[in-house]
Amino acid sequence: MIENKLEDDVRNTMHQKITVSVGDGREFDINVNIFFDDHKSGAAKKTDQQKVKIVTKLSVTQLAYLFRVLYQMKRIKAVSQTQIMRFIAETFETNKVSEISSKSLRSKYYKVTDSEKSATRKQLEEIIEFIDNDRKNGR
Repeated sequence: MIENKLEDDVRNTMHQKITVSVGDGREFDINVNIFFDDHKSGAAKKTDQQKVKIVTKLSVTQLAYLFRVLYQMKRIKAVSQTQIMRFIAETFETNKVSEISSKSLRSKYYKVTDSEKSATRKQLEEIIEFIDNDRKNGR
């Protein structure tokens, strides 16, 4: 669905929702907002553009734990774990949380319960199953 609307008298916004279907019937929604200046005066005004974030069905705890494991296993390299947490907060939102607070993320990054570890593992198992099926189907 593509929807164009006038956000205010200064700029236009194009909002596009893209639904991606994967082989096992699951769907992921990607929302994109594009802002552009509608002035013809020759002098473009800066607009307050929202940073487009990746929406995930993973919880904040699952995201935090996944990135912590990737860092500890040296699958990703960062100056510090604080840099990783800043990246997560600036890049992702969940189905339940549109703005991930650094305080909440820090707490969840360092303190993960066994049930949250199991939930993250289940997500990874589903990803592995998808990859296995994808390989079998020759995609």
